[in-house]
This record gives sequence, C-alpha cells and structure tokens, in this order.
Amino acid sequence: MNVTEDLLKLIPRKSPLMDQHFNTCAVVGNSGIVLNSNCGQEIDSMDFVIRCNLPQIEGYEKDVGSKANLTTMNPSVIPQNFKKWNKTKKDHDRLIRHLRHVGDQIVYVPAFTSASGEQYVRAFVQIVLQHKLQLRIRTAFPPAGLNNLMQSIWTNSGFEILRPSTGVHMYTLAATICDQIHMYGFYPFTEDSNGRALRYHYYDRKKMISNRTHSDY
Repeated sequence: MNVTEDLLKLIPRKSPLMDQHFNTCAVVGNSGIVLNSNCGQEIDSMDFVIRCNLPQIEGYEKDVGSKANLTTMNPSVIPQNFKKWNKTKKDHDRLIRHLRHVGDQIVYVPAFTSASGEQYVRAFVQIVLQHKLQLRIRTAFPPAGLNNLMQSIWTNSGFEILRPSTGVHMYTLAATICDQIHMYGFYPFTEDSNGRALRYHYYDRKKMISNRTHSDY
C-alpha cells in the first residue's frame, strides 16, 4: 500500500496512549448478549472504554453505556455497514454521522494488516479530511507486522488462533495499559443461558453466524 500525503497527515508521530495507564478498562464487543443486560452504567464507570468497529450506541445506552475512549474501525466496516456509501447520499451521510459521533476518541484503524482493505482505508482518509474531522479525531494505525507478533504472543501462551480478530486486538491493547479488564459483548453461542436466540450484533437483527476467526480460540 502506498502511503499518500493525505494518509500521512493522519498518522500520529507517537502513540496517543504513550505513557498512559488506567486502573479499570472496559472492552466492549458487539454481541447480542448485551441486549437487556443493563450494563451501561457499569461500563461508563470504567476509566477507559474500548469499543468495536464504529458500533451504534444511541438508543442502547442502558445496555452498552455511552462512554468511549478508543474505537476500532476495520476497513471492512465501510462495505459491510454502509454498503452504498459512495453511491447514495443516505449511506454517505450515515457514515459521516458515525464518524462525527466518535468525537475526540482514538480511532484504531488496522490499515496495514491486510491489503484487501486499501480502497476503504483511502475512503476513510478522504472523508475525514474532506469534512475536517481530523480536528476532532485522533487515529492510530497499527504496523503491518502486528498480526504476526500478536499471534506469536498468544500461541506462546497456549492459545491456538486462526488469526488475531478485532477482539484479540482490543484485549491485547487493554492488557498493556489496564490493571483490571472487564469484557462485555463477547459470547460464542447462538443462544443465551435461557435459550433465547441471540443477534450477531446487538444493534441489528442479523442472526448469529459461525465465524472461524472468532471461534478458534
């Protein structure tokens, strides 16, 4: 991937979390298990909150809270959740609205861990600069070799993983800056303990699907 001048403008000179440490951290996934959990107040009480892939929070604050300090954004988030972002004004405006809600959080974009997402990384950069979102958004782009390093760390610890998922990235990051890690919204089963069918994401109606990346560890 060629690093353009526009992308270079968003790459921080140093880690936005350098020399920072927190007592309590919440790592919040998007599984339907958090619906009706009433975990929102507990999540918001944490010192640092990490969220996954530009989730919809509005309307779900009772269960997932509203506080966020770092949010991940896989390049695949754009085509999967804003399918016509470059064709219809509705999807384009919705994507911009989600990015504006990020506010002054850190946006964690694994731009260099896979070549397949290059066009969407470029779209993200274009939108951030075009709408002057860089005045409010701090971005972090993990280096190209991070997946291999992270996989080695977990393998040496006795875990077998296909490749590091976003959840693994989130937890590993939290482990470097947090004394206590509290996890929400990570659940590998299609039903809860009462036999209730779960959504794949708490904010949509997609059914739970099998995903090797998420289930192999």
